Amino acid sequence: YEDMSLWQEALQLLSSTVDAYVMPSAEVHTAVMGACRRALQWQEALGVFEDMQWSGVGSMGSWEQVIRTVLDLRDSLGTHKRKVARHRWISGAIKMLFDNMWNLTSSFHSDQDLTSADQRRAATICRLTEKWQEGLTLCSHMIQSSLLPDATDIAYTMERCPWDSA
Repeated sequence: YEDMSLWQEALQLLSSTVDAYVMPSAEVHTAVMGACRRALQWQEALGVFEDMQWSGVGSMGSWEQVIRTVLDLRDSLGTHKRKVARHRWISGAIKMLFDNMWNLTSSFHSDQDLTSADQRRAATICRLTEKWQEGLTLCSHMIQSSLLPDATDIAYTMERCPWDSA
């Protein structure tokens, strides 16, 4: 019950900061998306993400949150025909979100542009969206840059590599 009302309070707080001409940070947007996600208010979470992208305050954490939201929606669907059609839309949305995140990550020119925490989040997003090849590229880059990828992300990536058994 608590999560059901918290998402409404979080949206109200976000709205009041914007009304007061204060630009909420990416962390605030991400927290509001998380509250909406936990309350299964995925449309509200996607709306917050869209507003955040429009205002230019996005972060890798916000990409992770919105992808988790869409994945939760996908996982909650049954096999009813109408829901299966929605599942195709969700799969397309996940692909589009990942592609946009990957293009953003790839556009950084140095390790200073993308923090180690952001690189770890990007590796987590690769795992969540089952993009092991991109995850392998990112984990390799992190290791070359003396950064340690998250153990879960590197294990996922290594499990999916098509190892040559010959």
